[in-house]
Amino acid sequence: MLTFPKDFAWGAATASYQIEGGWLEGGKGFSIWDAFAHTPGKITDSSTADVTCDHFHRWRDDVALMADLGLNAYRFSIAWSRILPAGRGTPNAEGIRFYSDLIDELLKRGITPWVTLYHWDLPLALQLELDGWTNPALADIYKDYAVLCFNLFGDRVKRWTTFNEPWVTSILGYGQGIFAPGRTSNVEPYLAAHTMLRAHGMAVREYRDRFQAVQKGLISMTTNCDWREPLTSAPSDVAAAERSLEFFLGWFADPLYRGDYPEAMRQRLGSRLPLFTSEESAMIRGSQDFFGLNHYTTMYATDSKAGPHPPSHPFVNAGIEETRMSTCLCTLRGRRRRWGGQSYPGDSESFYTGSMRATVTRRLLSPRMAAHFLLPPGVKSSMTTVALTISRHTWPPHMLQLHKEWISGATSSGR
Repeated sequence: MLTFPKDFAWGAATASYQIEGGWLEGGKGFSIWDAFAHTPGKITDSSTADVTCDHFHRWRDDVALMADLGLNAYRFSIAWSRILPAGRGTPNAEGIRFYSDLIDELLKRGITPWVTLYHWDLPLALQLELDGWTNPALADIYKDYAVLCFNLFGDRVKRWTTFNEPWVTSILGYGQGIFAPGRTSNVEPYLAAHTMLRAHGMAVREYRDRFQAVQKGLISMTTNCDWREPLTSAPSDVAAAERSLEFFLGWFADPLYRGDYPEAMRQRLGSRLPLFTSEESAMIRGSQDFFGLNHYTTMYATDSKAGPHPPSHPFVNAGIEETRMSTCLCTLRGRRRRWGGQSYPGDSESFYTGSMRATVTRRLLSPRMAAHFLLPPGVKSSMTTVALTISRHTWPPHMLQLHKEWISGATSSGR
């Protein structure tokens, strides 16, 4: 029988655009996803999230369902345009009340709110007026939005995520154009990511300087990374798998833990990859209180000089091809692989069950944290939470069984 530590938190995770609906209600402004989904040809079946799960109206029932499931954590995102319809300016009282009531109901039911400030749905006004995340000025505007949320909700919210999966925004939104705002470029993804990292650093600095001592919460970014195995044992494929991880996870985690991008990205992207000032590097380095990771699948990676992709495709930038899902268990346990000279957790505790994505956390003692993160000098190592999200709806049964066996070993060994 599987047993879990007493401080192991089980929860559900959602995104505002994916579940709320009420797109023209409660004083909400338009988001880039509202515009994208309503643009003919962008969504295969022309569906939108105008109503979706109707969480905007049915949130009390949804919280009751979570309580009935026995969940003790709920990770949700705030729709920036519901709080600030134009992305800045006068706050929307109806939107504030919606999230405040939701937080109060969660706490009443014994469910800890984990709040994500940005899950891909930029206010449309900021895209039209400023060109979105490619504009460095957006970092300051995001910081002001974050501070507003800390002021409004920080007395009750003790777990903050600044950005969910900035890789998705950068590559799918600004590189391949299949997500909002629908841009296609081999330059803009790196501009967008750079602005988001700066925005993250600014928000964390504000939280730590002005709120954390009193509110006593934790704050970080949630990255995403699908594991990569080399297609063959050839050194070039081994290097390609490593490079793929550097362009995926290292792109965001290296600045958080080391203050700069992986060297492989610097070498391959050249002037397309922006530079941090020394002040920005110091601000971003160590700007995380926990390691947040969303993980979905595993792919094989092989070295590629050209491949079938157009020049704008991000695979061309990394010099890789990625093919068919691996049948191996795709956790990070025991790998302690180094990305750009930096190690991230090698055996992060994680598990998934049910028909929706689940967020789980496992506390690690400070010495163990230090052993796994190999933190550079000056980076805090006292924070103890590792948060992961794992989706399994496409996993075959034998992989789920392997994952359960791994969880059993991890928890029984006292990690």
